[in-house]
Amino acid sequence: MLNKNLLSITTILFLAVLMAALDIAIIGPALPAIQQSFLVDDNALSWVFGIYILFQLLGAPIISKLSDRYGRRKTFVYCVAFFGFSSLIVAASGSFYMLLLGRSLQGFSAGGILPVSSAIIADSFPEKHRGKALGLIGAVFGLAFLLGPILGALLLSFGWNWLFLINIPIVIYVCLQSLKFLPHDQAARPLTVDFLGAFLLFSMLASFAYTISQIDSASLSSSLMSNRTILLFIIFLISFVLFIFRESSVEDPIISIEILESKQLIIIWSIALVTGLVEAGMVFLPSVAVNQFNVLDTTASLMLLPLVIALIIGSLVSGILSDNFSPIFIIQTSLALLIFSFLLFSYSSLSYHIFYITGIIIGLSIAGIMTALRVLLISNSSKDNRGSNQGILALFLSIGRLIGASLVGAIMASEINSVVGFQKALLVSTGLIGVALIVSASFKFR
Repeated sequence: MLNKNLLSITTILFLAVLMAALDIAIIGPALPAIQQSFLVDDNALSWVFGIYILFQLLGAPIISKLSDRYGRRKTFVYCVAFFGFSSLIVAASGSFYMLLLGRSLQGFSAGGILPVSSAIIADSFPEKHRGKALGLIGAVFGLAFLLGPILGALLLSFGWNWLFLINIPIVIYVCLQSLKFLPHDQAARPLTVDFLGAFLLFSMLASFAYTISQIDSASLSSSLMSNRTILLFIIFLISFVLFIFRESSVEDPIISIEILESKQLIIIWSIALVTGLVEAGMVFLPSVAVNQFNVLDTTASLMLLPLVIALIIGSLVSGILSDNFSPIFIIQTSLALLIFSFLLFSYSSLSYHIFYITGIIIGLSIAGIMTALRVLLISNSSKDNRGSNQGILALFLSIGRLIGASLVGAIMASEINSVVGFQKALLVSTGLIGVALIVSASFKFR
């Protein structure tokens, strides 16, 4: 059983991660109202979501690095407070550009909340309870998927601004409780922040994300060879080379090249990349349901509920299991279950039963991998780089999601029947999961 102090820490971290996750899930119902308020087209409106994800991608490695150098509690409190300040900017926006500025700052601060929370758990919890705490934090994302649209619809009756103002009392509570209960850790090595490295990282990630977004699955070859896509890819390559050179030469890099070269950690990054890819592919399940079962869009979305509930339960169960069994065994079992579910979905006559059964297996498997990966990473990280490693894990998961969305979309578009296309995409994913399973066998668990 957790003592009172650890329960308080868990509650603080749970609320902070839930708040950040909800600001992705809650935005859907507000988009029409925001569009009407600022009179923008659909393309511009998509940036309300896209810019949050982009800056979240950037914030994860930078903020988690700061937690290693300036202390977890200080970084966490500043990060949550900045999220609240950004929410005020969004709520008070007088123009669409001001709203996008607020969303970008929200995304940046949100990017650091989960990895820093994971590092706090690693520092504060005894080894026998870390899995349970990380599992509870992991369950937040499934919970946000369920609560987001409902909460968004309720708050929308008071005006779209309230979707962001609701964050303020949560921020105040979390910050005050953090100062009371989170351990007061001393800075390990408060060195100068590598701003040039941060800029190059932003340039690299932004150009990569934009390159992926330019790929049109309906006209794949022409979109790949378009001048804009080629230019963005060149910017990505240049930024990547300069970033590697910069990080190899500075005293305290944002992302240590040594971390990226560690055999043990490379296995973890590879599994994270594949997991992100698989996770992104599930976004297309409602479209598959519409085409296969001829149901309405709303019904198709509701058909994902078993998967989401399995994601929540799987996070909690895998957290408990990670405290008693080897995390690498849980990851390997989950990868094997993913292969089974993808093959079942691809080769069987797709019925409602198969759709729901495979959805449940996929939800449990993804949850198992995500929780066990964080536990595994903690055991392979020193106290000085726990935050950085959790941030890099979040980075590889996000990169996998970007690649997965484009890859699955492109394969689906290559087929006249999108359901057949999705099944082919699952077979490609099965091959990648198989590679990850084989690679995981060489991991030496401490």
